[in-house]
This record gives sequence, C-alpha cells and structure tokens, in this order.
Amino acid sequence: MSKKKDDNGLDYGFGFGHKKNRRLSKSFDLDILDLVQLAAAYPDSGNDQNLFVHCDDCNTYMNYIEGTRGDLSGYYECPICGSRVRESTPYHQLERENENYLKDNELDGYGDEDYDEYY
Repeated sequence: MSKKKDDNGLDYGFGFGHKKNRRLSKSFDLDILDLVQLAAAYPDSGNDQNLFVHCDDCNTYMNYIEGTRGDLSGYYECPICGSRVRESTPYHQLERENENYLKDNELDGYGDEDYDEYY
C-alpha cells in the first residue's frame, strides 16, 4: 500500500481519537502541514498509510509499533498510559464511515428500490 495522496499529489492522512476501553472517534482529515507537524512532534506516531491515533485521556499521540506477522499486525500504544489500539481498528472505522456515507447518500445501490430493474 502506498501513502494517500490528494489530486495535487500532496500527502494527507487521517487521525482518530481514543479513550481507554472505548471505540475510536470518527476520523478527522490531516493535510500535509498536519503531517509535517506530527512527524516533528511525534516521530513514531503514524503508520506508513498516514493513520494516527490520539490518546484523548493523556492528550498525546500514540506510538505506532510495526507488527512482525505481516499486514495490519501492528498496533498503536500510548507512551503515557500504555493503552493499545490494533492497527486494523482505524481501517475498520474508515470502512464503517465509508459505508455510512454511501448509505446516507443513496450511492452504490443503497436505498434504490429499482436497483434490480437496472441490472
């Protein structure tokens, strides 16, 4: 997988908030300036897809620890409280948000009663 790029070829990413024993917050966009600032302040915080997890309890970004078993086997860990989030969790959250967007906007066949008539 390569890093995410916008239409102008600039890097961007997503951030998530996390509280102990809770799900991640909805994603928030990170632009190139955010990524540069995060890299300077929290050099170990993002994975190679520019996904970052913020520990809301400790008000710091979690360190990303790369997994040894292959794709998505890593995790994010808060350097203060030790709270952990599996690397796959932000991807699942983005997937839920995308599905909800498609459903809410009746795209990709959602809410289309005549879908079978067209195909």
